[in-house]
Amino acid sequence: MAYWVPRPSVTDKMIELTASGALERGEVVLLCLISDTQWKDDYNSPGWAKPEHWVRVRAVEATGDELHVSVFSFGGVQDRTLSKEDWGRIYFEALFGKLNEPS
Repeated sequence: MAYWVPRPSVTDKMIELTASGALERGEVVLLCLISDTQWKDDYNSPGWAKPEHWVRVRAVEATGDELHVSVFSFGGVQDRTLSKEDWGRIYFEALFGKLNEPS
């Protein structure tokens, strides 16, 4: 879990997997977002939210203090550009894994 204890290494790992092409080759990162509404609308929305929306990471690329994040959600790819600080507020938990090779 990354939300209560901020872990920049989780985001760094996603950036590394994107840069190396591992996500394209079958590595998988699933994220539980704090809220689909925060992901779509306002990263700094007031009030509270509970973790409730799982997505698959397609790419996380760093440009200065901003991140370009691409996820698969609700049947399609969604892209956002946001600060590293805002990104850290939106996701609750990350699971890393690999798809099985076809036999």
